[in-house]
Amino acid sequence: MPKIICTVPAHTPKAQILQSQAAFTALYAEHFGSAKGLTIVWMLTPAGQTFQAGQPADIYLAMIEVENDLAQRIREPAMWAFTLRWAKILAIDINRLMVTCADSSTVNAYLSQHRQRLRPIRRVPFLLSSLYHLLRSRRANGFAQLRINL
Repeated sequence: MPKIICTVPAHTPKAQILQSQAAFTALYAEHFGSAKGLTIVWMLTPAGQTFQAGQPADIYLAMIEVENDLAQRIREPAMWAFTLRWAKILAIDINRLMVTCADSSTVNAYLSQHRQRLRPIRRVPFLLSSLYHLLRSRRANGFAQLRINL
């Protein structure tokens, strides 16, 4: 099941997140053949928790899961299309975005490391809490959201 993990400032308007999600789904299908089973997770960062060049800054990241060893000739146009569409939706310069098409194995290793940073006794409650929060936010807001803070 492919995933897109997005990190945006908490003050990002809900309408922009919903527009971004719709655009990402369409672009994923266009560039990778199908968006079937695509899960997009939004992590909203509170003010003062993201920095660039040592200064507080709004950070916009998207890690797009693709099949392992996907050819660069397919990745690059996709990253460019995602970047241009997202910048237009957010009304920001493309230089404020970071978009990557990461191998499935890399995305899954990232998620595994995220879970491994917790003591074993805390992992199951954390996973259950995260799943509950994802489902509740999807119902309330129309998009799946994770808390960036534990």
